Amino acid sequence: ALRELVALKALKDRLRELHEMGHGTDYADYHRRQPLAWEQARAVLGPNAVVSGQQTTKDTE
Repeated sequence: ALRELVALKALKDRLRELHEMGHGTDYADYHRRQPLAWEQARAVLGPNAVVSGQQTTKDTE
């Protein structure tokens, strides 16, 4: 799961580089794969996974 997230980051960086060089870019595959990769990573971490930056109900009370 982590390898897929790293590969997606590399893909996003490469697409950005191509765009900056004036090439047409298609982010559709990136946008399709990213949520799936995060879902798989969370499944591996299990129910105790804490996502940095997200508030829980305890944080807001």
